[in-house]
Amino acid sequence: MIDPADMKIAVSTAAVPYVLRNFQLDWDIFQLSIDEWCQKMHEHTRSEAVQFTSGTMKHCDTPYWERFRTHEQLTFQEFAKKSKEDNAFKDRWYSHSYRDIVVWPDTLKKSISFAKFGFENANDILFWLGSPGANTPCHYDTYGFNIVVQVFGRKSWLLFPPSTPLTPTRVPFEESSVYCTQNFYSPDRMEQFGDVGKNRDAFEVILNPGDVLIVPAHWWHYVENLDTSLTVNTWIPLDAKDCLARLGECFIRMQIDQITADDSDFIAGELRNYIYNPNEMNEPDLNLMNLFKPLADVVIENTKNGDPLDSHESQQCGRTVRDKFLNVFCKLEPVSHDRFRQILLQNSIRYNHSFDGRRLSGSKFKEVENIINAVCHPKTVTSACQLYVQQVRNQNS
Repeated sequence: MIDPADMKIAVSTAAVPYVLRNFQLDWDIFQLSIDEWCQKMHEHTRSEAVQFTSGTMKHCDTPYWERFRTHEQLTFQEFAKKSKEDNAFKDRWYSHSYRDIVVWPDTLKKSISFAKFGFENANDILFWLGSPGANTPCHYDTYGFNIVVQVFGRKSWLLFPPSTPLTPTRVPFEESSVYCTQNFYSPDRMEQFGDVGKNRDAFEVILNPGDVLIVPAHWWHYVENLDTSLTVNTWIPLDAKDCLARLGECFIRMQIDQITADDSDFIAGELRNYIYNPNEMNEPDLNLMNLFKPLADVVIENTKNGDPLDSHESQQCGRTVRDKFLNVFCKLEPVSHDRFRQILLQNSIRYNHSFDGRRLSGSKFKEVENIINAVCHPKTVTSACQLYVQQVRNQNS
């Protein structure tokens, strides 16, 4: 039994991904099958259909962005029934994901807790339900680190450290997510990956039920279901670091909102539908100018105090716990370049030659996309944040 305080420091200071195996979570949901879980959700929703995202198994030459996906209404019971049919998901995959567990009945969610990890008050808890093939394009999260619990089925993860030469893009824009342009789902060209995977910078893991994955801050990850799968996760804030990232997201949102404000050259709503992910379309308008100075002040204060997690004592304590419980903490090791290419070649079978995603995206959007990616590139934004914080520091002194 690992003390929650020790577990907290062990996962918070992890600089590379770890899989926790033989770590017993006393969640009631593990006593159910996925069919039973779906039935309880079906009853809780009064047999009403909910929105599933869907996509074809064959895809084009770009990542599986939201604009390529369709929406279908299914009840949880219909989804469970479909998952048991032979070849039900041969041509399409389905996903009901990135949803808060507040929609679960109390009988399901009452035991869901991250207290054993030392985070008793974690309340931003999401679930991801999907069929084989359901996927999330490769990206990294700008805030915090991720604790992922695999509940049912198997899920494949490809992870890459922050320094990996993937190509960042803020189109589609989703606050706190930086996607890359490389297509891992149905790659048409191996050249797009350049040197990725050549320098021991590609990590692969298949999560089984009961496994827990720790994803450190800013690690790229591409995720895909191998079976009908249910996953629960939470993002743990890193207060001393997240404020600078939040300041950067304010810069980015302001820039993109201004760039897309004049859409007179496009059909009404066409540009915004291309630039923004759907979950950003309904976000309330914020007076971003009121956020810059308070965030900068917090960044300045954090710089004075330093990040406690970066201290030698914290780092040493985290290593000691992980080394002591080697039967629980399984450090991921990079895969060979041959294995990385094998994964890509296997996925390339799904490439649909008749579906030109780049052409369908349209050159009329490309110039706007290029401008956004220039002014919102992570290096550009970091420099802007640092300059602004310095200006605020000078003003305060």
